Amino acid sequence: MQSDKLRVCMLTKFPPIEGGISSRSYWLARGFAEHGLTVHVVTNAMSVEDDYRIAGCESHLSSLEGVTIHSTRDVPWHIPFAQAYAERLLNLSLRLIESGELDIIDTGFLHPYGTVGYLAHCLTGIPYVVRHGGSDLAKFLNHPEFSQLLHEVIAHASLVLTDPQHLSYFQQLNERTSALPPYVPDCRFFRPAQREPGAVPAIAFFGKINYYWRHKQLLELIEAVATRFTKFRLVFYSQGRGLDDFRGSLTTLGQDIELRPFVPPWKMPDEMGQADYVLVAQDTAIPSFSNIEAEARAMGKEIIALTPLPMEHSREYGYIEWVRDNIRLLKNHVDSR
Repeated sequence: MQSDKLRVCMLTKFPPIEGGISSRSYWLARGFAEHGLTVHVVTNAMSVEDDYRIAGCESHLSSLEGVTIHSTRDVPWHIPFAQAYAERLLNLSLRLIESGELDIIDTGFLHPYGTVGYLAHCLTGIPYVVRHGGSDLAKFLNHPEFSQLLHEVIAHASLVLTDPQHLSYFQQLNERTSALPPYVPDCRFFRPAQREPGAVPAIAFFGKINYYWRHKQLLELIEAVATRFTKFRLVFYSQGRGLDDFRGSLTTLGQDIELRPFVPPWKMPDEMGQADYVLVAQDTAIPSFSNIEAEARAMGKEIIALTPLPMEHSREYGYIEWVRDNIRLLKNHVDSR
């Protein structure tokens, strides 16, 4: 490391991409910058489809203090056509490495970001960190089209950061593995607040509605709400390729449900603060950590879920500690080179 100020490239999903990985990457980038790190985000966020794009992010992201965002834009048309995200992200990363702006690459998801971090390491020797979500493990890690490559990505990583539930599994693939909670909400924003109770309870759902939305048992969740409350106001902050099908299914329930667009991570405390209850859906096909549950608990909201997920960190372990532990692990693997 050429200076005392750690320079990190976060190669990951990021707003305006919606989702858990994007949101926790945003809060971690803010935390890194707040602690004095030089933060470059390399992402394909500006290429995300409209179905999964959070509207109105550009102004906030362009003014994010201490964080510089580098995103893919357009790709030349070719046959057979492909978005070529890995190549384009690698190109952006190599530019930063060659300019001397980086000490380490921190990848937020196995595909394609972990692969790009591995390729950058092979080409330049820069250390890289592998993180994962839930869907990349379920969809890609053991898929015959990806498994050999992704196991190499994991095996050669300078550090694998996983959650406590997957620690022993990843230790078998790479001894340089540590466990941290995937995400801890910033209690300076996600904090309990007094809300005047209304005559009708306000209930909110935040998240994607994909083509496989029925796996999340959303209709069963709505039926549970209708069973519990005589009257209620239910708002779904949702987009996705299953939204039209979901909207059509609501007519069979006879419930008045409001649909709104996605909420940016930095506006989530305000929007969630308007709710009395938060719905937490669980994907029965792809179990994964729920940012929404963590944020709702931090704000003192009552959660409505069919089978609530266990929290993966204690209430005493806060956002600042989480950020500092991440920094410590990254710095250890830069200094040990």
